[in-house]
Amino acid sequence: MKKSDTKDFKDMQAKYCYAINKVFGSTLLKCVVDQLSAGSVVVLSSLDFDWNDLTDSLKKKKTLPERDNIYAYIKNKIESSNVEFLKGAKANTQVVPKEVKYTLKLHMKGMNWTDDLNNKDTPAYKETATKYCDGMKEAFSDTMNGCNVKGFAEGSVIIDSELSFDTVKMKEKAKEDGGSLDLADLGKVVQKGLKKAASILAFFKDNGLDAENITIKSETITPPPTTTTTTTTTTTTTTTAPATSTAATAKAGSTSKKDDAGEESTTTTTPAVSDTLVAA
Repeated sequence: MKKSDTKDFKDMQAKYCYAINKVFGSTLLKCVVDQLSAGSVVVLSSLDFDWNDLTDSLKKKKTLPERDNIYAYIKNKIESSNVEFLKGAKANTQVVPKEVKYTLKLHMKGMNWTDDLNNKDTPAYKETATKYCDGMKEAFSDTMNGCNVKGFAEGSVIIDSELSFDTVKMKEKAKEDGGSLDLADLGKVVQKGLKKAASILAFFKDNGLDAENITIKSETITPPPTTTTTTTTTTTTTTTAPATSTAATAKAGSTSKKDDAGEESTTTTTPAVSDTLVAA
């Protein structure tokens, strides 16, 4: 059931998304199951919601439409649902930003140190920084948003830099590699990519990147306010699998009917964030 192209996975996605659609109705724009695992069944999924509908629901309850209140609203709707598939479900929220930043220190054992690398205005500094970031862009072409060299230090040469990545694309990469989709574990995608770069990419290979001596520190970035009509959540729900339902399978695609609605702008300014609801 772990492989997304299997019949069991697709059947579970159909049943789960049908149940979620029953809970949220037209407020739900899209449902995609990202991962399944045991215990009884843990479903990790991405749910797109209409932001205006969510805030209107809270206003009707005389609750401020703040982010934490919306997380609580989604959690409570799932846990209190009378839909058979979701009975007994438990969920906790974790904020997942659209972008994550990593501070890296890499040791280039084959690079010779020069005092020019202490001065950001020298050609040597600029050229080395450019080659480094070009190498990073090649190593992480499908996930990286930006690269900034903070400085160089002697020994032979230690490069201190910041790299920013698209969180959604990083999670997709982790999924392809069979790794954890938890935000705290996404740094392993960077670690794996650097080890590969050390052996195949010219800048890192020729300058002796020490792939076993890499320091990575992560720092999540809160995205700037946007005017989109949707906010994305990731839900992990624990439940027992129900009997096969042909109605659920037939209805599975209905949650994608407003997939393009996320591009519509509104007068409400809100961070476009993603949440992870983790099984208790």
